[in-house]
Amino acid sequence: MEEDPLRPVVLGGDHSISYPVVRAIFEKLGGPVDILHLDAHPDNYIAYEGNKYSHASSFARIMEGGYARRLLQAIFHS
Repeated sequence: MEEDPLRPVVLGGDHSISYPVVRAIFEKLGGPVDILHLDAHPDNYIAYEGNKYSHASSFARIMEGGYARRLLQAIFHS
């Protein structure tokens, strides 16, 4: 019997955890993942204040690295 596929749900943390978490899941699964990102900011700057690995650039790096097959971002403010 095959194992059920990994379906991680990651909640909370600051902006800097997205990239390493998605990369680790990519490595575990051996391929890109689908992401639903709920946040007040898209975090997709090419670089922020000259830093391409800043908290504001995590999803740019995820997409650039091919770690996500699909990215749906629901951006909202109170």
